[in-house]
Amino acid sequence: MFFVGDFFQPFIQELITAIDTSESFQKLLLIGHRGCGKTTLLNRIAQDPRTRYHLVYFSAREVLNMMEVETVDILLAAYGKVIESMEEDFQKKRLPPQFRALIERGKHKFQLDGKLDINAFFFKFTVESENRAGMRQALWNHMDDPQGKLPQARAEAREKTGKEVLLIIDNLEKPKDGMARKVFIEDSRLLTLPRAKILFTMPLPTYYDPGFIGVSDIAYRSVFIPLVALSDRDGNPLPKNLAEMEQVVSRRIDERLLDKATLRSMVLASGGLLRDLIEFMRMACVRTIVKGRLERRVVIIDQDIAAQVTRDLVNQYTRMFDFPRYWKAAIHVRETKDKEQVDHEDMSFPPHNLFALEYGHPNRIWYDLHPCLGRALDSTVIIIGNRRGGHVSD
Repeated sequence: MFFVGDFFQPFIQELITAIDTSESFQKLLLIGHRGCGKTTLLNRIAQDPRTRYHLVYFSAREVLNMMEVETVDILLAAYGKVIESMEEDFQKKRLPPQFRALIERGKHKFQLDGKLDINAFFFKFTVESENRAGMRQALWNHMDDPQGKLPQARAEAREKTGKEVLLIIDNLEKPKDGMARKVFIEDSRLLTLPRAKILFTMPLPTYYDPGFIGVSDIAYRSVFIPLVALSDRDGNPLPKNLAEMEQVVSRRIDERLLDKATLRSMVLASGGLLRDLIEFMRMACVRTIVKGRLERRVVIIDQDIAAQVTRDLVNQYTRMFDFPRYWKAAIHVRETKDKEQVDHEDMSFPPHNLFALEYGHPNRIWYDLHPCLGRALDSTVIIIGNRRGGHVSD
C-alpha cells in the first residue's frame, strides 16, 4: 500500500470525525481527483472503524459496469454486499423473496450453478449487458423493497454483530460526467433514501457542477482530499511535500538502484498524483529489468528510463486531449492558475481526465495543467509554429 503520511493525516482525521459524528443515516462523500490516493486513504480509514462498525467496503467497479452505471445498480450492489457480509445461514434466512427471485433469475439467465453466490451474480451483471436491462427493470418494479430492505438488513446486521453498519463504496468517481451527474445530482433523492450510513467517492467535476449546490447541504456531507502540491501558486517548490512523495518510492526501492535526480524528475512529472508516480515507477522497473537482461548487467533507473516512462504519458495526453476545443482554456489555466475566464463546460472536461489539476484546498484553490499535458501542449505549439513559419496565432 502506498501512502503519503504527514500530508494526509489531517484529512484522515477529518474523515474519521465525519463518520463518527454524522447521523446514523448520513450519506458522506469523499471527493478529489482520480489518482490522488482516495483508495489508499480509504484502506487506512478501514483499519480504524472496523472495531466500531460492521464495515461493508467494496469497489463499485468490481460489481458494476462503470461505462453504464445507474443509481438502481448502486442500490442493488449496496444491498447485496450487506447481505453477503453476513454468514451464509443469515443470507438464506434474511434474503427477501424479491431479491432472491432476482438472483435466481440471474442464475438461470447467466447459467450459474450451485449455491447462492452474490459475487458471481454481480460479475455476470457487470459483463453481460444484454441481460442487465432486464435485471434492472425487475429491480425497478420492486424499488420499494430494496429501499426498505437495506435498512432492515442494516438493523439485523447490527443486532447480529453488535456494531453499526458502515457502507463504503469506492471508485464511484470513475463514471463519465453525465453519468455521475445523474447519479449524485438528478437521482440524489433516490441515492440517499436508504436509511443507512454510506460513504461514496464522487468525481471532482460533479462537486463543482452548479446543480450540486442545490442538493449538497440537504443530501450529503462532503470531505475533500486535495492533491499533494509540489509547488505553490507562484511556482516555488514545497520541499516537505516533495520529500514525502519521494519517500513513497524510496521506502520500496533500493536507493542504489535509483538516483535522487531521477526520482525527483518523476515526482515532478506526476503533478502530485500518487497514481501517476506509482505507474511511472512500475514502468521504470519493468524497463530496467528488460534492459538489464538484454545487456546482461546490473542496470539502475536512470534519467533515460525516467524520460521514456514520462514520455509515454505525454504521448497519451497528446492522443487524448481535444486541442481545437480546449486549447485556449488550457493556456489560460497554465498562465493565470485560475479558471475565472473558462466556461464551466470547458472546465469540467480537463479535471475529469486529469488534464488540469486543482491545488490549495482548504486555502485558496488554484489550478495548473498536468505537467505531462504541459509538455504535450508545448510540443504542439512547436509543431504548429513550424508549420506557420515560426508564428503561433492566438
